[in-house]
Amino acid sequence: MSLVRRTLTNVLARLLRRPLWRARLERLGGFPRAEPSRRFDVADLERVYQVLEQHDGALDVGRETGVAYLRALARLAQEVARPGMVIVEVGSWKGGSTAVLAHVARAHGGRVFAVDHWRGNPGVLRHAQAGELDVLSLFRRNLRALGLDDVVYPLVMPSAVAAELFPPAAADLIFLDGDHRYHAVRDDLKHWHGKLRPGGLLCGHDSETFYGCLSQEDQRQVDEHREEDTVGPLHPGVVRALYDAFADAHRIVSGTTIWYLPTETVS
Repeated sequence: MSLVRRTLTNVLARLLRRPLWRARLERLGGFPRAEPSRRFDVADLERVYQVLEQHDGALDVGRETGVAYLRALARLAQEVARPGMVIVEVGSWKGGSTAVLAHVARAHGGRVFAVDHWRGNPGVLRHAQAGELDVLSLFRRNLRALGLDDVVYPLVMPSAVAAELFPPAAADLIFLDGDHRYHAVRDDLKHWHGKLRPGGLLCGHDSETFYGCLSQEDQRQVDEHREEDTVGPLHPGVVRALYDAFADAHRIVSGTTIWYLPTETVS
């Protein structure tokens, strides 16, 4: 990182820790404030799940955000929770998972950095949706409606660029759910792994199985299609990238496709 970029990064980090300057930066960046708008009374995590289910149409967080998935993500975040915790989410889209991470962070005086360009990725349905919807505005509206916008800092930029803003060992939990093609997952693992504090948790979404458990024919299919988002029920890029990075040392939360790397394996 150049001296100029490093200096700007340090200045930005200091300013974001000051409420007054954070508010000024948000106004400059066009981040809409949660003025007298409707807020949900999010008393506990179960309330978050109920809100996301019952108001899915109003908030439009996406039907793909299942309750089992949200509960698993919350449990992982709670495992590494501590005062002032920092969570990084790479790939936030409409904010369903962001809301749960933000709720855990708020309970501990922490914050969530949501990294996304909100344009979708080529070859997937969301890329077409992003051409018709202002997904970033929808994301912000959802977080405001849930009363969580003061906990979440959207970083509208590519994942690799955002990673340069964080010093080593800065995050307690990093959740990777961005571009699922092999090269992108591989790069996210490379760029973000070192940003995790000792004892922190690296996790992500859409790992349906372990590459080493597949038959030779299925492994061949994964290898051939690893630069595609999905092939049948699998995200081949995720499955193969995790194998190449960790030799399948990660785990998958039962009943979900959320993967995580045990904290004892994080250096």
